[in-house]
Amino acid sequence: MFFRPLLWPTLMTIPALIILVLLGNWQVRRLHWKNHLIAQIEQRTVAPPRPLDDVLKNAQGPDDINYWHVFVSGVLDHTHELYLFTQDAGGRPVYHVITPLLRGDQPAVFIDRGKIPIENQDPTTRQEGQIKGRVTLTGIVRTPPGQGTFVPDNQPADNIWFFLDTDTMASVAGLKLYLPVIVEVDATPNPGGLPVGGQTVVTLRNNHLGYIITWYGLALALLGVYLIFHIRQGRLGLRGR
Repeated sequence: MFFRPLLWPTLMTIPALIILVLLGNWQVRRLHWKNHLIAQIEQRTVAPPRPLDDVLKNAQGPDDINYWHVFVSGVLDHTHELYLFTQDAGGRPVYHVITPLLRGDQPAVFIDRGKIPIENQDPTTRQEGQIKGRVTLTGIVRTPPGQGTFVPDNQPADNIWFFLDTDTMASVAGLKLYLPVIVEVDATPNPGGLPVGGQTVVTLRNNHLGYIITWYGLALALLGVYLIFHIRQGRLGLRGR
């Protein structure tokens, strides 16, 4: 076999080929990381509930907090509930009721009690669900992700929220001591049926395998074009022919 590569096609092909392979390798690492993260979240959400304060005490950062199954006790401050505008699984507009859980001399905790129809924003339409006295709630703890690219600004003056902002929410609710996390309660029914808990959604896109196929596929295609070009130019072939 003989191979006499042309200078400029080779100089253009080699860097492009290296970049495509490196991109493929990077996506392989990302795939391993994402699979590990998904497995970790699944393990945390189905584990027996832990005290919220224990999770926060042992956490080194947000990644050590998110999606743990926790429980926390206190008194729900219904007079300062907040309304997070979102959509349910069917695409219908709903509010999530965010209620401060007061814990005496300990920091308050924001509780996502679940969804209500828009028409039930007025608490008098769901008085049975306004639980009084000390409660112990179980759910999933999360650190608020912040405002997304296409998410509108919050409207604190109207008590309408489009993303979770614990600092501003605490100011509106008159809280001086609070934790910068949200506990999304489980599906345990509330009296009267509202709010409806169990609304935690884990949305982790895992498209890395597709990207791996794309980058490595482009690398193979580029290599194929390069070799075919040299064959047609008579610079790659079997000797003696």
